[in-house]
Amino acid sequence: MLGLLKLGSVVSALTAATGISGATMSATLFGVTGATIAADKVKTRTAGIKELFLRKKHGTKPDGLRTLIGVPGWYGIDGNEDVWAQVGGEAGSGGFDDGYYTLVWESDMLTRLGKNMDSFQPKILPQSLAIAVLWPQAVLSNHIDDPWSVTRNRASKAGALLAEILLQGSLGARPITLVGFSNGARLIFTCLEELARLSLEFIAAGSSGRDPCGIVENVVLIGAPIPANYARWEAVQSVIAGRLVNCYCPGDSILHVLYRSASGEIMDSFVDGNHACAGTTPVLSLFRSTSNTACFVENVDVSGVVKSHLDYQDPAVLRQIMRHVNIESSQAAKLWLASD
Repeated sequence: MLGLLKLGSVVSALTAATGISGATMSATLFGVTGATIAADKVKTRTAGIKELFLRKKHGTKPDGLRTLIGVPGWYGIDGNEDVWAQVGGEAGSGGFDDGYYTLVWESDMLTRLGKNMDSFQPKILPQSLAIAVLWPQAVLSNHIDDPWSVTRNRASKAGALLAEILLQGSLGARPITLVGFSNGARLIFTCLEELARLSLEFIAAGSSGRDPCGIVENVVLIGAPIPANYARWEAVQSVIAGRLVNCYCPGDSILHVLYRSASGEIMDSFVDGNHACAGTTPVLSLFRSTSNTACFVENVDVSGVVKSHLDYQDPAVLRQIMRHVNIESSQAAKLWLASD
């Protein structure tokens, strides 16, 4: 069982995540054994990350054929950080009990964000999205904007680190499925963008080392605070061997506001003049039909079971979403998820 470690360096982070000795990890990362990842490059891209490791679900088999990694977006006020472990086999309709992990990352910040999220909704959450988009910045700052922004930024850095971990092959050659909600989904998306970037380097280098393409089999992003930008989603799809699913809720006013307030996102996410966040709208190409498989992305409206961004922390909600997506199937999910 991997313990909770405060990671003071990238080597320590990868050692905790993989179980490989520090000396071996240093050799693998920094070229002693032929790897091409430069130490200063990794440190620069992940500066500020204090904690990141994989926790294997208790009772799962050591040598399974498939691996699923669940990434939380924040931790509940009850101190529970392992919501994906509670979802259990439902995350893969039962087929991942032989290789089921939770990515534990930045626990202190995710706990702080969870507390602020919980106090945010009952006090000031308007039912009308039209009112929500007009909330003043001061209201956000007093409740949630600061921990959200910090978590958002760390998710991007942690995603780059997760990409390096996956590229090292510490989980073997088993197909990997990534699932995450909120900033956990952002972390995964950044991981995929990093793998796509490394794939281009792999091709340019004449196919030296391990090909980043195909490491990840399937991806499910739920309530993701990332742009619904066709070009970016098409780029990350290039490194996914199987399905890419975007679960969104148009009425998620909390995500609408928090996404709008995040610096650097608005101008990158206008689609037909609309401020588009993938967690609140489908990802569609302007040149393709509005089906749930446009631009290789399956778009699933989860409004039937999600009324607030806080619902994504509920294991029962996540179970319903993952059961509907049925990630083990090769068939695309239905366009919408109704309540039971």
